Amino acid sequence: MYLPRNLKLLRNRANLSVDSVATQTDVTPENLTKFEEGNKTPSVAEANRLAALYNVSLEALLFRFMLC
Repeated sequence: MYLPRNLKLLRNRANLSVDSVATQTDVTPENLTKFEEGNKTPSVAEANRLAALYNVSLEALLFRFMLC
């Protein structure tokens, strides 16, 4: 799964802090960091909110696609 890499890449491309993304998606900063490190998997609802924030499909967020 490419989720951790994609989350960090998208956040950096958007020039957003962990705290900013956490606030906008109702995910704790701690959990967001765990998602980006691959130590925890977001719920479907959390993943959908993250995909919406970055304006990508859920499939693009979870898999390789063309985010690299």
